[in-house]
Amino acid sequence: MPDPDPSQDGAAWFRAELASLGETHGSLARLMKRCGDDRTPRNILRSIQRMGAGDVRVSGEMRVLLHVLAQARRRNAEEWSGRRGSNSRHSDWKSDALPAELRPPTMQGQDATRR
Repeated sequence: MPDPDPSQDGAAWFRAELASLGETHGSLARLMKRCGDDRTPRNILRSIQRMGAGDVRVSGEMRVLLHVLAQARRRNAEEWSGRRGSNSRHSDWKSDALPAELRPPTMQGQDATRR
């Protein structure tokens, strides 16, 4: 039995990765164009479609691009999920002030507004 075609395995991974990111061939092509790909949109799309069909191998650059995109989406989701803490609002500058005993000696006794 011959080994499976690596481009087909890569194509399945590519399609699954796009689906998990909520991207389509067209949306990925538009994203790549906005991010500076200097090819024509049609050529970008054709390249993506060929990778998805298994006609060509999924390039290392495409694997890295999808990995970075997935990381950015996870990071963005974590920032908006409230996992930073129960209060996502920034604290007032006055509440960030150190107690007098923890201030550097030159700061003790000075008004915090006169820094």
